[in-house]
Amino acid sequence: MPPNTFCHDTLIELAPFSHNDAWVRGAHAVCDMYAGADAVQFEGILRRLAVGSSGSALTLGATWLLKRWQVAQLSQ
Repeated sequence: MPPNTFCHDTLIELAPFSHNDAWVRGAHAVCDMYAGADAVQFEGILRRLAVGSSGSALTLGATWLLKRWQVAQLSQ
């Protein structure tokens, strides 16, 4: 699954959650910035962001996305 499809589906999944939550803002930001990357680059970006500053919105969002990305890749 290409990152842009993954992000589209994921952002639909996030719709019921509050944008006030840092992890939701972070997931939106990561997808907004990197959905156009290829699959290998996207996973690398998620991995790097997920080990970033503890508690930052980007780190929380990337961690959440990375788990789902890995599941999506395994199910292909």
